[in-house]
Amino acid sequence: MVTVINASFYGGDKNIAKVVNQPQYEGVEYILYTNKPEEAEGTSWRVEEMQTSTPRLTARDIKVNIHKYAPNSEYWLWIDSNMEVKVDPNELVKTYLHNHDICLMPHPERNNWYEEANFLVQRDETFLDPVQSLFNVIGAEGHLPISLYETGVLLRRNTQQIQTFSSYWWEMVSTKCIRDQLSFPYAAWKAGLAVIRCRLQ
Repeated sequence: MVTVINASFYGGDKNIAKVVNQPQYEGVEYILYTNKPEEAEGTSWRVEEMQTSTPRLTARDIKVNIHKYAPNSEYWLWIDSNMEVKVDPNELVKTYLHNHDICLMPHPERNNWYEEANFLVQRDETFLDPVQSLFNVIGAEGHLPISLYETGVLLRRNTQQIQTFSSYWWEMVSTKCIRDQLSFPYAAWKAGLAVIRCRLQ
């Protein structure tokens, strides 16, 4: 079973457009976590209603700790809000996960997490302290700025190594900087996780 998951919460500092309907594929289920289930009426999403006072962080929790929300699935495909699945997820699994546990797309504009950090801080100075807090950890452990990924579409296999990786990733997202693209390369490196770059759209 491939479980496609999205978290779309309204309120706080995050408001989204109407939930996007998804095509049906054999062996694929869609689960949407949201505080406004009526927005998914008439779609293929199975809604899990969830209330939250921190919409952005709660969505990150579901994204990062996906194994806790769909523990019985063999594979997970996370998609950000307003995205549509255009390729059978089973085919993506066959193509990319035969020798790997995770795949996602390289970042389309920047090459590594150091460039991404500079971009974020220049755009919004409130990120300065969270980014510095994250870098204090990454720098102390010797992780080099050699990669950056687009985490809006993320395909994973349900393995113990993926769960270990998720725990490292969540620690950084929840306690250092909420911008998960920054800490993804570090968490993968720390978990010894081989990441395959691919096209998922």
